[in-house]
Amino acid sequence: MALLKVLVKWTLTVVAGIAVLVLVLLVLAMADGILQQRSSAAHFEVQAPFAATDTTDLGLMPTELVESSGLAISRAHPGVIWSHNDSGDGPVVYQMDTTAVVTATYTVTPATAYDWESMDLGVCPEIAGGETPSDSSPEWCLYLADVGDNDRRRDTEQGVYQLDRVIPVEGVRGRARMATQGGVETLIPWGEGFGQDLGEAFTLRAESIRKLVDRNGMFVWVDVGLCSMTVAQGLTGTGCRVGYVYTPPERRGSGYASALVAAVSQRMFDAGLSFCVLYTDLSNPTSNSIYQKIGYARIADVVDVEIEGSAVE
Repeated sequence: MALLKVLVKWTLTVVAGIAVLVLVLLVLAMADGILQQRSSAAHFEVQAPFAATDTTDLGLMPTELVESSGLAISRAHPGVIWSHNDSGDGPVVYQMDTTAVVTATYTVTPATAYDWESMDLGVCPEIAGGETPSDSSPEWCLYLADVGDNDRRRDTEQGVYQLDRVIPVEGVRGRARMATQGGVETLIPWGEGFGQDLGEAFTLRAESIRKLVDRNGMFVWVDVGLCSMTVAQGLTGTGCRVGYVYTPPERRGSGYASALVAAVSQRMFDAGLSFCVLYTDLSNPTSNSIYQKIGYARIADVVDVEIEGSAVE
């Protein structure tokens, strides 16, 4: 009987000890959660130079960000998170809230998005009036790193051509006009075909085509249906860049691409620009020849420099 009393007492002591341990662990977990919330709040609302001590699950990545390739937390706008897609989207920055919902999008002009791979916040180099921002009250800027090279696309030998005066193209049936949403389903395979001709990384994707059409940046040549396409973008105030010139194989040989590029380039001049530029694949003598015939002159070659080594800390 005495032994039974001892066992019961010992069992109750063990159970009590376990209960106390569980209670202590629960209190610590609650305390850690409170600290995490305070740390996150400080980071999002005060923008102090420190981050949460652990990751915070904000929610699923929004559908607009098909392949997010950079994130930055705003210091000027509490609760705002910036992000951008990898290559194929265009020069677009997405504004999210702290639940990972896109609240606004911004097109960065006249920038291009060859292959954006990262972004970060930093003090702006200059503020209005050319003054250097003070350390106590800095102006914050988003810095975007266009340093990616999907499928080693930058290895392509490219030439840069400039046009100052259009040599008209005669004798080509049809006319040039802006692309419309009604023709997007035809243009999407052409964007894929462009990538097949030059390499997958050059593909003009469906979403980019829709955006270019919405912004009046895509043009087509029409002759019993759509025959050829091109894009005019990257306006600087004095010039623009013409690109993504493509004619489907069954429509080639009729001069549609030459006539379209000439017409779109002239349209840019009529709008007040003083020059147009375009990049060409130097391994394609046909495209280089047609551009020269309408007035484009080769002014430079694109050179890619690869630097290997370790960064000095």
